[in-house]
Amino acid sequence: MRLTEKTIKNAPPGERPYKLFDGGGLHLFITPRGGKYWRYRYRFDGQDCTLSLGVYPKVRLKQARQLHRDAQSLLAQDTDPHRHKQKRKQAEKQQDNFEKVAREWYAHQRPAWKNEKHAWQVIHTLEQYVFPHIGGKAVSEIQPPAIVSILNRLADKPETRTRVKQRISAVFAL
Repeated sequence: MRLTEKTIKNAPPGERPYKLFDGGGLHLFITPRGGKYWRYRYRFDGQDCTLSLGVYPKVRLKQARQLHRDAQSLLAQDTDPHRHKQKRKQAEKQQDNFEKVAREWYAHQRPAWKNEKHAWQVIHTLEQYVFPHIGGKAVSEIQPPAIVSILNRLADKPETRTRVKQRISAVFAL
């Protein structure tokens, strides 16, 4: 039986880790502490392999299924999805990611700021509100919805939201 969002959301932690199967090797691994992890079990070159697809609820059922289909497509092309994921991550690290560019921008701007508190607030807001969400992404791959998502999380803090928006804009203007 295929999984539903309701089944996943209501799945309790057990005394031991267990799995909820969606089919085709896709399953949700649930830990005793309540962690829920999407995984895909497959065979490649005669070896049993497991590919991590993300953490629920950050990766919802629909997205996990799409990632599962993408991995199956790679297998159909005789490409190991795990190795493909590793190569992609390595390539992303070599590109200029947002955090690297933002820190370069900060280092460039820092001498112009006379107030230590302001300098600390600038980098602190980026570290607290921005880097966890888009810090590791290549600057060229960041789309407006990702920034809107960050700003929406700050809807109850209008002043912080405005400053975060200004700082993100300044980094992109660099």
